[in-house]
Formats: sequence, C-alpha cells, structure tokens
Amino acid sequence: MEILLEATDIFDLDISRKIEENMILVGDQLEKEPEYQLTVSFHVGLLDDARMDDIDVKISEREKNETKKDRINNLLRFQLTSIDNSLSQHGFNISYMSIRGEFLEAQNIIRVQLEKQETTHNSHDTKRKSKSPMKIRSIMPSLPYIQDVTGKFASKRLNEIYSEIRTAIHDKKILSEALEIDSTEDENILFQAFVKQYHGLWLNTRENEKALFEKLYGKIERALDNRIELMQASDKNES
Repeated sequence: MEILLEATDIFDLDISRKIEENMILVGDQLEKEPEYQLTVSFHVGLLDDARMDDIDVKISEREKNETKKDRINNLLRFQLTSIDNSLSQHGFNISYMSIRGEFLEAQNIIRVQLEKQETTHNSHDTKRKSKSPMKIRSIMPSLPYIQDVTGKFASKRLNEIYSEIRTAIHDKKILSEALEIDSTEDENILFQAFVKQYHGLWLNTRENEKALFEKLYGKIERALDNRIELMQASDKNES
C-alpha cells in the first residue's frame, strides 16, 4: 500500500499526525495483528535546503546539533520516532521502519509505503513478542548515494574476479564459448557478458557464490575440452 502526502516535506514536524490520519482512513484495508514494514521517503534534494542550517530537533539533549550531518540525522530520527510512536498508539505493529531521501516527483511530497511482512514465530518468539516486539529502524539520508557507492563496490569486485579469470584463461575464444556468446576478441563484450551472467558473485552467500563459480568453471572446462577435441581432430586430418 502506498500513501502520498502532498503540500508537505521532511521539515514538516507534523508529518507523524498526517501519516496517522491517512492510516486510520485506510484502516479497514489493514490488519493490525500482522507485522508491517514502513518506508517513508522524502525528496533527497531537501538535504541541501537552507532550512537544514536552522533546524534544531533532538530526541535527547545528549545529541549534538553542530554540523549539517548532525542536523540531518537528528531530523530524520525525530520524524521516524514520532511516526513510530503515533502508529503504535493506534495498534499498528510496525516491525521495520525506514526513512530515506530519494528523487521523488516533487519536493513537496512525502511517500509512505506499507508492506505486510511474512513472519513465522516459534514459542520463544511468541513469549518475547508478548513482552516487547522487536523493532528495526533505518535512517538513509540519501538512497541514490548509497546505491552509487554499492554500484562502485560491485563494479570493483566484479572487475577483480574477471581479471582473475582472464589471468587463467588467455584465449578469448574459449571464454566466449564459456559465456555462451558469439566468439569475440572484444574485451568489453566479454566483460559485459560475464557481469550479466555472474553479477551475483560480488555479494552473495558462500553457498551461492560456490554454486556460481562451479557453474562458470564447468563451462570453462567444457570449452577447453571442445578446443582440445578440435585440435586433435585437426591434427588427425593433417596426418
């Protein structure tokens, strides 16, 4: 479910009430017992708004409010805490909450996304839940920045893996066959084919990484075997 708040932005300290009112309006579409994931998005361009220099909201007096980074984190933490408190009072079970800056359609809107979580509880979970439900909060001032950093890290890791493969396999025709593309001497085409098929190698579980490597190495071995067979057949014909 998605709720769009108009004529407001991240500096509006009344966001929690507005979200609460909208949640109540659609309350008949929601079940209060299941756990939900709530994502609140604001326009990332507002991080550079002049109002950020003057904003002063803190959850506790111990928090600093000296730098721009302090003010951004304090504002987002304040908004997320206010939203959590407001919805909890109405019985909504939000297990995961996040607030993040994105490139929305306009700066004067807030987008709220609510998704029901599929959860399974054992007896220990049930006892813990009856006392105090576990909540996770996430603050992400700039999602585009995080995605850019992640993309750069992924690119670096995939380049490293590809370089290791090229060190072991010098013949581009063999690698082309292993990647199941038309034979090419173009390094860029080879790399793009590798990334398309094995992009999961940059960040994966050990089991999945092993499976992907085994798949790749199996194809390389078959390509090498095919090359050896062709060479042997060629030698026989010449003799």
